[in-house]
Amino acid sequence: MQTEQSSSSEIKATTHNNIKRYKVTEATELVTVKTRELRGPAFNWAVARAIWARDIKIHTDLKISAEFAGTLHCACFRPMDNWDLCGEILQKFRLTIEPHDSQPAGLWRASMTRSEPVIVGVSATPCMAICKVLLAHYFGDTADVPAVLMRTTARG
Repeated sequence: MQTEQSSSSEIKATTHNNIKRYKVTEATELVTVKTRELRGPAFNWAVARAIWARDIKIHTDLKISAEFAGTLHCACFRPMDNWDLCGEILQKFRLTIEPHDSQPAGLWRASMTRSEPVIVGVSATPCMAICKVLLAHYFGDTADVPAVLMRTTARG
């Protein structure tokens, strides 16, 4: 295993079995973003933080992997399309999910009623609504995320 530090000291790169992975370190440049504006890898990274991942890795292709209690959840951590993970989040954080009754049709509403005030997330899919509630609960209106994830989101 080889380790290298980027010249800007933002992200530590580790090579193992010819796969290069990036790990956020204390020196990583973070930027503050409105939680409702999180997309793609930044969204996935923030969800991993919100559900207490012990180790979050940013791969060179900007996929996120996360380790929980010593086991790797998956090599590509994408909670927005993973009903198994969102079902666990729903149960662990005691969230509710239901079809949203306002326009436009087809939206989903997730809520955390044990918080004061009640936190609500609305999205096109149940998983996205669950993740939005979780992010609002954990971070509030803004989240600090690695700048590299936001630069790529802005381009793509």
